[in-house]
Amino acid sequence: MSARKLKIPSSAKRHIRLSQFSQFVSASRLRHVQNILTDRKAGLLDIDGILCIAGIDSRYNEGMYELLNYLLFGFFDIRKDELESSGFPEEIIDDMVILICQDHVQIYCNPVNYWYLLPYVSHWPGIQFHCLSDNQSDGENDDAAEEFKIQSFISMMSECRVIGLPFTGQGHTSEFTPMEIEKWPLIQAFALEDFGGGGFFTLKHEVVDISSQLHHIQDFQDSVSVELLLTDHYPLMSRQWSNMLQCVKISLDSKCQALSQKKISEPLRSYFNHGFVGHKGKTGKIPFVLFNQDTDKKQLERALNGEALEASDLSLKTNDNHHMICQAASPHKPLVCARTYFFCNQPYDITKETSGDGLQHSSDTKQLRYSLKIYLSMVRAVLASIKVYSQTLQVTQAKAACFKTLTDECSKLNNQCLLDHIKDGSLVQFKLVSLNSNHSEESLTEGVHCKKMKLISLALYDIPSLHNTKQDHIGSMLFAESFLDSCIQLSGGCDVNSHVFILTSCIPRHQIWSLSGNDRKMHTSAPSLPIDFWGEPLMTQGDISMTGTWTALLPPERVVLTAWTHGVTVQTSDYGSVSLLGSDINSIALYDGDSMSKVTLLLLKINLTSIMADRLPPHVYSEVDERGMFTLILAFSPHTKAHTQLFGNVLPAWKMESQLPEVKRLDELNCNILEIHTYLQRQIDVSFSSETWPLKKVSLTMPHLYDFLEHLTTSCGLYGSVTRDVYQSLMVSQNTKLESTDDKIIVTIITGAPGSGKDVLADVISSFNTNIINWIVFKQSEECQLDMAHLHQTMITAAQTSSHWLLSKTTRLIIVAPGFCDTPEVVRAISSHSDHSFRSLFHVGAVTLCIDPVNTFMEHKLTLPMLTAHCAQGWVNNIVFTSQTMAPSELLDNIQTLIRSINYDVAMLKAEQGHVKRSADLDLIMSETAFSESHMERSRVLLKPYWREGYPHAWPCLPVMNDVLLQFTHPLEKHLTLINLRNLKKSFQSFPFIGNIYNVTGLLAFTGSPQFFTLQFSPLNGKLVLKESVANHQNGDNPVYKIIFTGVQLKEHDLKVFLNTCVKQKPEKKKLLMKEDLTKQEIDKIHASHHLEDLPEGWYYNGSQFVSMDGERSHTHPNLDKFLSDYLAKKNADIAQFNKRIEVESYTSLWQL
Repeated sequence: MSARKLKIPSSAKRHIRLSQFSQFVSASRLRHVQNILTDRKAGLLDIDGILCIAGIDSRYNEGMYELLNYLLFGFFDIRKDELESSGFPEEIIDDMVILICQDHVQIYCNPVNYWYLLPYVSHWPGIQFHCLSDNQSDGENDDAAEEFKIQSFISMMSECRVIGLPFTGQGHTSEFTPMEIEKWPLIQAFALEDFGGGGFFTLKHEVVDISSQLHHIQDFQDSVSVELLLTDHYPLMSRQWSNMLQCVKISLDSKCQALSQKKISEPLRSYFNHGFVGHKGKTGKIPFVLFNQDTDKKQLERALNGEALEASDLSLKTNDNHHMICQAASPHKPLVCARTYFFCNQPYDITKETSGDGLQHSSDTKQLRYSLKIYLSMVRAVLASIKVYSQTLQVTQAKAACFKTLTDECSKLNNQCLLDHIKDGSLVQFKLVSLNSNHSEESLTEGVHCKKMKLISLALYDIPSLHNTKQDHIGSMLFAESFLDSCIQLSGGCDVNSHVFILTSCIPRHQIWSLSGNDRKMHTSAPSLPIDFWGEPLMTQGDISMTGTWTALLPPERVVLTAWTHGVTVQTSDYGSVSLLGSDINSIALYDGDSMSKVTLLLLKINLTSIMADRLPPHVYSEVDERGMFTLILAFSPHTKAHTQLFGNVLPAWKMESQLPEVKRLDELNCNILEIHTYLQRQIDVSFSSETWPLKKVSLTMPHLYDFLEHLTTSCGLYGSVTRDVYQSLMVSQNTKLESTDDKIIVTIITGAPGSGKDVLADVISSFNTNIINWIVFKQSEECQLDMAHLHQTMITAAQTSSHWLLSKTTRLIIVAPGFCDTPEVVRAISSHSDHSFRSLFHVGAVTLCIDPVNTFMEHKLTLPMLTAHCAQGWVNNIVFTSQTMAPSELLDNIQTLIRSINYDVAMLKAEQGHVKRSADLDLIMSETAFSESHMERSRVLLKPYWREGYPHAWPCLPVMNDVLLQFTHPLEKHLTLINLRNLKKSFQSFPFIGNIYNVTGLLAFTGSPQFFTLQFSPLNGKLVLKESVANHQNGDNPVYKIIFTGVQLKEHDLKVFLNTCVKQKPEKKKLLMKEDLTKQEIDKIHASHHLEDLPEGWYYNGSQFVSMDGERSHTHPNLDKFLSDYLAKKNADIAQFNKRIEVESYTSLWQL
């Protein structure tokens, strides 16, 4: 690891290059993955956790890589270059392990990628980081960092028996065997004896491949996946579609004898095939182009089934009209669309329309009009079907709506043979399915919302010709769209709030080409027309948009407009020209938005006669009202020559001496035309904007994109139906008027870890304005569980006080919440009183979290339980830092960075030791409405949709904390108590921290003083608060003291042993000593003190040994036994006196109540 100082990004959120990224979408993706652990439908074992190892530690496994990119929104694709450019090697970036459990997530990472990961994961429920501190990873001890990784990995796995692994990536198939993962470096390290892993990983843990289940949820669509589809994949497919259209134009202009199917389909096929290089799987959809002679039912079905067909060309020598079917598919993404386009044998021609050849021209266009109207009917039917499905989630109803719309529209053609053909179910194929990334289709379940992309297609096979001969048909037609629906279902009924977005809607839905290339050229000069009929040309300009009022056919065509004194003519680049005399136009309206910088619309209302139908292409008059009128729209962009000449030349001339109807100025537009104007205006506005988000550019052609994405962000994390309360919270508007709190008791919630200063803050607040406010403060000693009965009793007291002081004082309730208790549990407890009228009296005004930076981290970068949960969006209004505020602090800066990654809009305040001094800070803490603001309510539901029901427990308290209450009857020794408390931190264990004490609070007394004291001690910050208790706690002659320990899996026996060391204990009697009890050292010492004493008769010392006259030799004094007996007699006398003193003195047990 690099030894240079680690670089912390100033704003990690700013570097997430996805405009639709939000914590709500991130949390929904995590919930999708966690649902695998609770889903028993798949027939899997009870999986305890899903393991994901990145980089070399998993040999760059593809399945791991895909899951990490799914959860981290392409982190390894998008951020890798950024980190590498900062000088960090690949093994540092990939140094990551994630374990996903049902109610929490554990992450190992290094101090480098920790700061980059924060905005992606810090808001996850139950997040736990195994990461060295920045100052512990200086690059000088890489071995220690590797050991920490291995130990962290073993600790993470300790509570999991069955492990799920994403072994294979999408589109890849490989057989999974558990022994495969034993080759991975980190798995091999697990078995090393030095780390206590317990042997081979696959022998201690059962490993299950869950790749298929993960691939299923990775196909779920949310606002970020839609953004990536539209910015990365859709533009490529759209570009290749445009290239295909350009190939048609080039072929027609080159006067070739035939259109080459292979050449025209080449852009779509090359794009698709290039994306599948190295792909071994099969795909269900392939791109193709078919001309009308190859579009019979058999051929089209083969193409739709993914079969490769022999290429055939379209001859241009015939005088018939033709059509072609095109289908495009995006490789690896569920984007598929199909269109039917048309060729007319003769272009629409102004000269023919104004000459005597009109009859012949009418005959030539009848078949084209017939075919195109059938196709537009298919478009209407598919769009109607999409609308019905989004509202009902019923495929059968959607199919019925499709057939009804198709029948109703085709009946307008007065062709019974066609209607009979449609009624033949075998010749009409309707399909509505969901699509996976490999284009495989899945059936939709009736009434159940599917979060995947949908494909809807309508194929009409072997359509009879205009002449109604059964043997003669014009081929088949196909129309298909890829769409996504966002749905919120209300429980207890069939109400559905839905939005639909068709991702392929901007692929042109209609197209007509003239087979005469010479006649397709656009001219920038006025055509030669009789002045007697048309008058003088007033303007000829290009870059004018022409469309009808059916918004489904957007984008509009770009045309050259010639305005005459008595009419208008329009030239197109594809199918010729059309003309409108003054007598053809019923009325003309102008809309300019009362501004010269707005797009100007010229609305020509025309009566659709049979003659007019021959002169205009069918898509122009696709929307006809009940009077047989349709509107042709000509759009003029501001600051163009056409716009200038319209107001400078055309409109004044038409006002003076024109046979055209009077031009009326409109102040407003109807819905359809307003949508067209908005569509055109946005293109103008964004072209002058400095906006750089790619999604903004895509939205130019997709008017309702952002509305849909907002709805999708709301719905993507929901499962099944929601209650009406949840629905109202989701749909609440930013401008919604807040409920009046005049007759409410305002509740201020103050939470935080024990020792964070929350009690001091509550005392400070409750001391303000006591002359006009009655403060009721709820506190409890336990920190792990809310005492609901006590809270409800406090609320009753507050209600009674409010009623008593109704006219003179306001009553407010402050709840000092348990530090290791979920905030939603506190809010839910306030509204859970059995009396509805009573609980409606209380209104949560604001939630404030107290944080002592020194009392934040349990170890390295692992925070105390519930800290990140308390910071979650929607659940806290203010965060008060109670230490490290007087001078610059790196610790405080790091914690603020962590909090900002969790909640970017929370107010951060500084109040040393909990003493708030600024009035503005007090106003924030005492706010009456901050917690009820619309964005807070919406955030609460999006992060935890079912919090009102109490499940799932979104933010568990991990590691699991518990409170242990000890009661005793005797005072403690003050000096022993304080010493033992100060030494608590030295005895702390590393993860999983079992037995660690993180808070001590109690009511006690010390020997030598009758005074009661309240004690509160936090080992992490060493803060001790010892105050004399003003209340009278004396209970007869035998007072009872209590002390509460809060920590990780604490045991009463161990705590009693600890507390016993705080008092003088009754010594145990000593047993009398025997000679056998003496140690060699003691014997040597006794001998050394007596070895110079007189020797018995017959003994002498020769300088090295004691020698007797009879030859006996010894290294010890001959009277050593006597010396030992004397020593034992003296010692036993002292022991007897000690034991007698113990019997005389009275000792009482600390636990004797």
